[in-house]
Amino acid sequence: LGSADARSMASGVSKAMNCTLTGLAVSISGITSPRSYARVLSYLRTQPGMKNVSVTVFAENTMHLRIRSEGGAARLAGALSVGGLLKRLDNGDTRELAYALRN
Repeated sequence: LGSADARSMASGVSKAMNCTLTGLAVSISGITSPRSYARVLSYLRTQPGMKNVSVTVFAENTMHLRIRSEGGAARLAGALSVGGLLKRLDNGDTRELAYALRN
């Protein structure tokens, strides 16, 4: 392979990897105790395709996160709808997924 071919191949691999692993903004309200905080993080980290869960801000009982997962916003939203722990609040807006912790 020539150097141009190698660069083109590397670019294609990089683009393929970037489209399958995305970082999404997620907020979860109703976090009222250290136990509920830990419960939500544990739940998120065990979801299929989850690569990284980072809390960016915690204020006024709401956890703001950056989540890197395989498959994008639709796949993540689908995974979080299972299990009944979280209730979706954002009405399908994928710029920031918004949830509330169910009691």
